[in-house]
Amino acid sequence: MSAFKPFEVMALPTEMAHHQHHYHQIVIGLKGQTDFDIGGSGNLVGPGQGCLVSSELNHAFGGLGSNRILVLNLSPTQSLAPPGQQERLHSLFEQPRYFQLHPRAQQLVSVLSNEINHNPDDALLGQACAHTLMCALHRHMALPSRPQAKRLNLDVIDSYIEQHMGRKITVAQLAGCAFLGESQFHALFKEQTGLSPYQY
Repeated sequence: MSAFKPFEVMALPTEMAHHQHHYHQIVIGLKGQTDFDIGGSGNLVGPGQGCLVSSELNHAFGGLGSNRILVLNLSPTQSLAPPGQQERLHSLFEQPRYFQLHPRAQQLVSVLSNEINHNPDDALLGQACAHTLMCALHRHMALPSRPQAKRLNLDVIDSYIEQHMGRKITVAQLAGCAFLGESQFHALFKEQTGLSPYQY
């Protein structure tokens, strides 16, 4: 059995596999596309996109051709959340989510992934990269606290649409940008813009 690694870069085989584990994962696409289904919520993950996999939740995954992903494994005994942020981290994993990273975070992911690629067995480096990326993700995921009224960041949604104009964009993908379920996203989007996501 291989040792627990907090930060890994890997390619997924084309055959779909499925499992579950006792720790949370953050998966970020680096190259090509991968297919994920987390507790019945499916999506494609490409470069700069990612998904949150809750512990003990059955999930399926497979690569589409040549692919590479970065995986952050969040050990239940040693949280990678910055001090005082454990509650915020816990809220991220309340349901399966897909997300789009901001360009600055994508650059950081690229640099850290290259470091790990060149030093895959350096456990201290893996831990440091995982901590660094978690701090950045907390900033770039920018989830509001629960009591605040939720408002969609239309700039992030517009940016995602522009980057993926050449292929079909689903409401689930747009909802992932806002860290919301499809129905909640649809309602907020219509309330804020006066249009449904499809009309938009």
